[in-house]
Amino acid sequence: MPLKNKKKKKIKSSKNKSSLIKLASITTNTLSNAYSKYKQNLEKKKIKEIKLKKLQEKNEILKEQKELKILKEKLEKTSRKK
Repeated sequence: MPLKNKKKKKIKSSKNKSSLIKLASITTNTLSNAYSKYKQNLEKKKIKEIKLKKLQEKNEILKEQKELKILKEKLEKTSRKK
């Protein structure tokens, strides 16, 4: 008595529903990824602006220090001459 293999019936779902679900999930994933990348880019821009401001301030301070040093040297020279 040989045993016969029973074949399982596969349940087929309608393609329209599954494709709509896939499309919706892809769209929401894409939108959420785009939004998160947008937020990350905004943060990067803010950080970059802050760094640039700090660099400009540092450069201004160095420039002022050089000017003060030059003025101090000039004053010392004039005081020596008198």
